[in-house]
Amino acid sequence: MRFVLPLVFLALAGFGIGCRGSLELEGEAVAPTAEGRLALRWGTPGTGLVHGEGELGDGHYWLGLPGRPPPAAFQGGVAVGEVVLLPSEGVVQLGAPLEDVQGVAEAHVVVWSDGPRDALPEGASCARRRGAELQPVPCRDLPLRFR
Repeated sequence: MRFVLPLVFLALAGFGIGCRGSLELEGEAVAPTAEGRLALRWGTPGTGLVHGEGELGDGHYWLGLPGRPPPAAFQGGVAVGEVVLLPSEGVVQLGAPLEDVQGVAEAHVVVWSDGPRDALPEGASCARRRGAELQPVPCRDLPLRFR
């Protein structure tokens, strides 16, 4: 099952790409019939802890990042957050692993960097993941494809 969502990053309290505080993502779903809970999972791909949550339904979604991810998510000063789709009744507990995953965004991730590294700004930003490489991309209208 695939869902395509364009992301529009709305910065809270003046934060934008490379923000150092909380961040909220909102947008319209291209697959308006898709519904569920969203979570940001930080750490090794396919595992890790939740730090950020949201919802998808009625053709719209939101996803909030409350601030810096947990220290265990960082490798070399950079943490990578996968956007994960869960069932509507899915339970999202910050700092816990996820169960009942319905999909994971294929190529795009949210990144938190403790300092500028390899063209990644300090704080929160977006990237396209190609293997182990993170390629910075604009957060506005970022397509997410869940597999």
